[in-house]
Amino acid sequence: MKIDRQLLITGIPLIDRQHDEYADLVDRLFEVAMRGNVARETLFRERSAVIKYAIEHFDAEEQLMRAEKYPAYEKHRAKHGIFRDWTDTLSADFEGEVDLDDYTLSLSRWLIEWFCDQVQTDDLKMAAFLKRIAHR
Repeated sequence: MKIDRQLLITGIPLIDRQHDEYADLVDRLFEVAMRGNVARETLFRERSAVIKYAIEHFDAEEQLMRAEKYPAYEKHRAKHGIFRDWTDTLSADFEGEVDLDDYTLSLSRWLIEWFCDQVQTDDLKMAAFLKRIAHR
């Protein structure tokens, strides 16, 4: 399962580059998971890279939204908070006794589905706002 890159395009170059980098990281995590029997340290490193990058991306989006006084900033930021909270929970689960292959495949699917949904429902609205104010 790979991310459909078309679902991540907003028309805002910075955001699109970041979405593409996120997709690269998730695709790599998924590929590692598909190999099976991968060392816990490898999965931890790949999973951590995805989550760290997503949070850096959210920080950049939030800074942009604040700078441009995006009216739906709080709602959008709350969605990012859901991701942060959920990945904290997933990280705790990873520390327990879990089937690493199943865990990583499930995580990869969630990272793809959540992110694509968030882009389609929230980032596209933010992008439309940013494009409107850029043309004033």
